[in-house]
This record gives sequence, C-alpha cells and structure tokens, in this order.
Amino acid sequence: MRNAAEAIARMERELARLQEATSSIQGIYSQGHLHLTVAKGYLGKLIGNERVARYLAQHQPEVLREFRKVADLTSTPASEEA
Repeated sequence: MRNAAEAIARMERELARLQEATSSIQGIYSQGHLHLTVAKGYLGKLIGNERVARYLAQHQPEVLREFRKVADLTSTPASEEA
C-alpha cells in the first residue's frame, strides 16, 4: 500500500508542475496572439494611408507586399483551431 500512496503523491506533484507549465505557455501564446492582432491592424492602417503606400511602392515594394500579406490575413492559427 505504501508504494501506491507514494506513486499517487508523485503523480500529483508531476501533475501540478505540468499544470503550471501549461498555464505559463497559454499566457505567452495569448500575449503573442494579441501582439499579432495589433500589428495586423496597425499595418492595415499604415498601408491604407495613400502617401505611405505610394512611398513604399516606389522605394520598398517588397516591404509593401509583405505588409499587405499581413494586413490581409483573415485568420490566425489560434482562430483556425477554434
């Protein structure tokens, strides 16, 4: 019986550590998702400005293309999983 009690106690400790790690990862992932959402909105407004878009088109067309890709995203991996 003692071995079973020790095994249960060890499993409970391991479960508690795993739950802490999972919670930490969820917090980091949620914060990253928020940052990406804000960046997407900012880039959309930035390239929506005619003067900025024109400047980028003339001087940095590859940057403008990448900005448009980000701004045109309709979903992120987190919303695709939901």
